[in-house]
Order: sequence, then C-alpha cells, then structure tokens
Amino acid sequence: MTLDEIRAATSNLNAAFAPSDGQRLIVHICNICRHEWMPPNNVITKCPKCNSFSIGVHREGDSTMVDFSKHATKDKPRFVVVGSKLIDFCKSTPEKMFDPLSLPKVDRACWQLASINRFNGSTRIDLPPYNVAQHSILVGAIVRGMLKRPDLELPALMHDFPEIVYGDIVTGIKNCIGMAMTGFFGQIDAVVMNHYLGRLGFKYPHAADVSECIGKADRWALLYEANSLLETGNRPVDNAELWGPWPAGMTPNDGGKIELWSREESAKRLLERIMFCVGEIKSSKKVVK
Repeated sequence: MTLDEIRAATSNLNAAFAPSDGQRLIVHICNICRHEWMPPNNVITKCPKCNSFSIGVHREGDSTMVDFSKHATKDKPRFVVVGSKLIDFCKSTPEKMFDPLSLPKVDRACWQLASINRFNGSTRIDLPPYNVAQHSILVGAIVRGMLKRPDLELPALMHDFPEIVYGDIVTGIKNCIGMAMTGFFGQIDAVVMNHYLGRLGFKYPHAADVSECIGKADRWALLYEANSLLETGNRPVDNAELWGPWPAGMTPNDGGKIELWSREESAKRLLERIMFCVGEIKSSKKVVK
C-alpha cells in the first residue's frame, strides 16, 4: 500500500478528529529537521525543507478539541490498564480520563517502560529484548553528554512516559496514520507529561529549543539502536535512504554495540537517573520554560 493509499484510508478518521471552528491547527513541525510551517487547509503535506512525512502537530488551545466519547465503541471494552488503575477511554477528554491518582508513581512508570520492547520486539533473535526504559536512559545520556544540555536530561529521560498509556507505537506507523491520531496521542502526551514534569518547572509542549534538543537525541538514539540491534539488511547502515533523511551531524553509519539490560536493571537505572536529575533541579532551583 502506498502512502497516498494509507492517507486516503484514514481520511474518515482525519475528518472525525479534525479541530472545530476556533480550534484550528497552528503549525506542523517536522520530526526530522524540526522545520515549522502552516500547510493550507490543515492538509498533511511533506516537510517543505527535507521532504519527510515525519510530522508532529501543534494545535491552538488546550487538549479539549477531541471529544473521545463521540468516537469510542461503547459496546466493546474501552479500558486500558495504566499502573494499577483502569482508565476509561470513553471519557470525553484526557483530563477527565486521568485524575492525579490514576497515573502511576514514577517507580511504577519506570517498571512499565522497562516492560515494553522497542521495535515491537523485532531485534536480532540472538539478543534479549531491548526496552523503552533503557532507550530513555540512552536519550538522556545523549542530551547531557553529546548535546551538552544537562539541564534537559530529566525531560529527555521521561520523553516516552506517555507510552505507559498507549505503548510504543513504531515510528513508521505514527508517520503514516496522519493528523487524526497525531491529535489523539498529542492530547494524552500533554496530560501525562504535565502531570510528571509540571511540578518541576517543565511545560509541555516544550519550548522549541527543548523539543529540538530532545528530538535530535531521540533520533540519534534510534540510529544507534537500529544499527546495533536489528538484523543485517534492516539497519540504517544497510538502507540509508529508507531510514533517512538525517539531521545535521548524523550519518547512517553511526552506532555501536549496546549492552542490553534486564527489565529489572533497566527500571532501576531509569529511576536512579530521574531521581538524580530531580535532585539537581531542586538544589539549583532552576526552572526550564
């Protein structure tokens, strides 16, 4: 199926989740090169700068544009387990789905992320699974070390926390399902991220420089992981055109051996890094906006 066919197949969903009057899209943001533009009539378009379809969406207003209750199938189960709680996805908005007691504590969230496999488990069969918690630590290390932004390690470590709700959806699927699901996930992202990071001075969606830094680190981590963990023939080094385009400073040959940790070790290390960064922030009393 071509990308145009996929977009046509999701047109009904796009219409269902389209913003109403007064709730228009502000801007599309390329997840590859971070270019921002306003497409005509809010139609999904390629990035005019790098020709990529990896697109994020910012909307005007808060996360109440989509009334989930109008689109849920009420005669079938619509619950998801998050931590030790059941969340009803037929509630009208994410704010009504989640109350402060429904999202798990940070240690439980780290355990959940350590239980989710990256690449849908499609890593080399001679290797143990690679989980989202270990990926989060790698992104945080890149932000602190390679990109020289230790002040942003905490949001980098927690950038995938919304996946405790909807799991790790592979990038290629996200990029094809279009504006409808981008808006759906974006609303959940905002509620979850502001719950965990808001009290520490971070606001979500992040400021442009924060988003760009974490996005670049996430992309770099994906490159390292894919070259290290995927089967020969599926890696960026084997198929640079499929995995590209590459942000400045990256090449499809980047990567190296990744030591894989157990679920228990990954959860423990992620929690330790988060607590270390929280301690740094509290001691410095710096607030990132």
